[in-house]
Amino acid sequence: MARQIVTLCDVCLGEDARTEGRTVEVTLDGKSRTVELCETHEAQLLKPLADVLAEFGAKAGAGTSHVVRTPRRRTADAGEPVIRRGKEPASGERDLECLACGASYASAAGLAGHYAAAHGQPARTTLSVVFGDRCPLCGVTTAAKRLGRHTGGVHGLSMAQAFSEARSAGDGFGVVAERVAILTAS
Repeated sequence: MARQIVTLCDVCLGEDARTEGRTVEVTLDGKSRTVELCETHEAQLLKPLADVLAEFGAKAGAGTSHVVRTPRRRTADAGEPVIRRGKEPASGERDLECLACGASYASAAGLAGHYAAAHGQPARTTLSVVFGDRCPLCGVTTAAKRLGRHTGGVHGLSMAQAFSEARSAGDGFGVVAERVAILTAS
């Protein structure tokens, strides 16, 4: 008596059904895997993936590259701050403003570099060092280097944006003035 080997759909077996399927080999991240799928689950699971890969997928190893350009320094009239930007901010994205001189930057890294170059902060300084640990919007003192998490989670703003907001709202807790005094004393 001959035995027949039947391949059952792995997904259907998880749903307590016994539907005949076919073996499909899938390779992702260089790892080859096999799965048994019925026509229904193959259409539900593999067809959308195949469509996405056909439309947006790149050849393996083709990778995309982009050039990072060093920001150029803009000249300003005497008495005005020099403004230097990494990249122009996207529509609706806010500029990050230096507390001490008002220079404007599109990225936190650009602003941190400005504090080091223009205001005597240590090289490779971080905004956590510049802004300290006290929230300018609500006055809460956070654990060391946790102010960014607080301003992002509670106020929905980056640290630099929170300081800009506090300055424009009148600096109710005096945190901005305190940090400016520290920056300009260096």
